[in-house]
Amino acid sequence: MYSGLWEVKAKVILVDPKKKMLSDGHAPTFRYRTSNKKIATVSKDGKVNAKKKGTCSIGVYAKNGFAKKIRVTVK
Repeated sequence: MYSGLWEVKAKVILVDPKKKMLSDGHAPTFRYRTSNKKIATVSKDGKVNAKKKGTCSIGVYAKNGFAKKIRVTVK
């Protein structure tokens, strides 16, 4: 059984600090997505839970449209 819990840490850096960020009423600050739920799942808070051996990608999407992917390998 493969189990483990990691957390994806993301933070917002405003390009123009004079401008305000959209409120969470519009959209959450970050959204997370896994490419393969059989390998690892990810919660709304960015907590990654390993399910079985393999590799997958975890995507982090900011409300301004910026996205970043990380590769997760479960051994």
